[in-house]
Amino acid sequence: MPYYDQFMPSLKFIVQNAKSKDLRLLRGKAIECISLVGLAVGKEKFMEDASEIMAILLKAQTEQDEFEPDDPQIAYMMSSWARMCKILQQDFVKFLPVVMNPLMKAASHSPELAIIPSTEEALENDEDSGWEFITLSDKQKFGIKTAGLEEKATACQMLVIYARDLKEGFSPYAEQVCKLMVPHLKFLFHEMVRACAAESLPLLLESVRDSDLALLNRMWDMMRIHLLEAVNIEPDEGIHAMMLESLCKCVDIMGINCFTTDQYQSLVTHLQDTMRTYVEKTKERINKRNEEDIDEETEDSWLEDSDSEENILSKVSDIMHSLFSTHGSSLLPFFNQLLPSFSAMLGPDRPKCERQWAICIFDDLVEFASEECHLYKDSFLSHIQTYVNDPEPEVRQAAAYG
Repeated sequence: MPYYDQFMPSLKFIVQNAKSKDLRLLRGKAIECISLVGLAVGKEKFMEDASEIMAILLKAQTEQDEFEPDDPQIAYMMSSWARMCKILQQDFVKFLPVVMNPLMKAASHSPELAIIPSTEEALENDEDSGWEFITLSDKQKFGIKTAGLEEKATACQMLVIYARDLKEGFSPYAEQVCKLMVPHLKFLFHEMVRACAAESLPLLLESVRDSDLALLNRMWDMMRIHLLEAVNIEPDEGIHAMMLESLCKCVDIMGINCFTTDQYQSLVTHLQDTMRTYVEKTKERINKRNEEDIDEETEDSWLEDSDSEENILSKVSDIMHSLFSTHGSSLLPFFNQLLPSFSAMLGPDRPKCERQWAICIFDDLVEFASEECHLYKDSFLSHIQTYVNDPEPEVRQAAAYG
């Protein structure tokens, strides 16, 4: 705070005057620095200069159409606007008309793709071409031009920040962003783009939830089948967990009958497959430990894999919580299909995370489908009574809640 008045005038001067091509990086970093300083000192102090700084940044933003595609200022500008949004909160809404057009343009970038003969090496050996290749066969290579992908990912992150921080203030752009993000759930060329797409969906629904019911339902109709499909094909476990979390939040917002019967069945099938995969991978690691001498590097890798898989398992429990809390007893026909898997997770020989999350699911059954829960008492009651005295505190807590 004591140094704000010393640095801010110089930073403003750089942004206003460093316009030559050889100073682009300096200007971009000055823009970034202004936003970081503002975020550090907070809204109250920053508001003393906010009008002038926003005018400077708006002028820089209007010049962005003249920027070259590889201009480093573009990424700095996008990130800086997101920080300004964090600082100003709802006061930032009035700047969205200026900020959104270039942001949507960057987020909409489609990479150039090519399939070339495996003997072709000109592009692959040209470091300045921006192409990356993988070999498909002895005869073909698949290539993608990576220029613009990082800016695309950054722009998608900024859209998430705007939707999260501005809430209903972002509603005028919710449908436009929804149409952009939904296909990006399957954008296999960049993990961050898929992650941002997943994270954005419940935020977009939340932004229109209290103001436009018709738009809310229209957007959910756009999202739901693509989200279920993306969850089924996502190759990265971390993003898979994010998609399941997004699904939880969407169910919380949309409530009972948020899916068609076929879509509920698709979700059940996916949860069954997810739990089956978890069990198979866990058994495989146990068998390898028993059969082989495991070095430290392999052990560390297995621990990371185990953490990722347990995180996904926790998301399965979260989904069941969202479904039970919004659907109550009407969920039971679908729950019955999952019952054998959940019951097996309660076994005393199962890892603590399985027992913990399985107990949480039966806790939700008791809490939200209480009129019917007696039908399932033989599946869980004795286990819960036993696990109240379990040595693992997470298991004891879940059992005591039930």
